[in-house]
Amino acid sequence: MGTKTTDLTALAGASVATDDLLCVVDVSATTAGSKKMTFAEFHETFPVVITTEMDGSGAVSTDELPFYDGGVPKTITMAELIQAIMTLGVTLADVPEYADQAAAQAGLSGTGKLFRFTTTGALGITIA
Repeated sequence: MGTKTTDLTALAGASVATDDLLCVVDVSATTAGSKKMTFAEFHETFPVVITTEMDGSGAVSTDELPFYDGGVPKTITMAELIQAIMTLGVTLADVPEYADQAAAQAGLSGTGKLFRFTTTGALGITIA
């Protein structure tokens, strides 16, 4: 008999590779329910939908944001993101201002567009 799942060695999050395998019990497949998928495939099954807008007053430089680096999920701190933007030669004057997420989405085409909140100057990215 094999090793119980609870007896397996733990794998720390920082050590997880995108090609590591997960066991999935596919309940719709009845008796052939156990399958495998990579961590990257698993991650694609549940896209994050952010519904609460942050007004900027609670943001600190050490807050982390998720992003994909060539398809690899990673995080970046607010300070690192701002530094990366500045390294690209983008100044705050180059970033369009909008009152809120809805106004930015209406004014900019597509998702992932950078904007500033008019009232706080905080940076936002269109998500819808």
